[in-house]
Amino acid sequence: MTSKRFKIFIGVAASLLLPLYFFIDPEKWKIFPKCPFLALTGLYCPGCGSQRAIHDLLHLRIASSLDHNLLVLPSLILLTFHAWQLYGNRGTNGQSQKILFHQPKTPYVLLIFFLCFAVLRNVPIEVLSFLKPD
Repeated sequence: MTSKRFKIFIGVAASLLLPLYFFIDPEKWKIFPKCPFLALTGLYCPGCGSQRAIHDLLHLRIASSLDHNLLVLPSLILLTFHAWQLYGNRGTNGQSQKILFHQPKTPYVLLIFFLCFAVLRNVPIEVLSFLKPD
């Protein structure tokens, strides 16, 4: 899939999914998919609670969103920053200034961070209970 087609696909998917998540609460309706990792293992993955978190963010309920998944808001901020770097931060020659996400170690750092988050949200210690989806 070419880069331009991928961008179009992401734009169409977002324009269809955002209104769906705005108008339909994933907590009350059963049409949304459940986490297969949670269903198979009984453990929370890094994405567990993100559908409810996105619904709450679209309704500007920030604290409730963070209760469902602590990573959704920071992830959206990072993705927005990445999009700004890629499309909005053009240099004098028209090329985008690729800073953060185009570093060779970035995928590894993000993978380790998400794996640590997944492990910590499943540790049965009261101090870490805020990481579990509410």
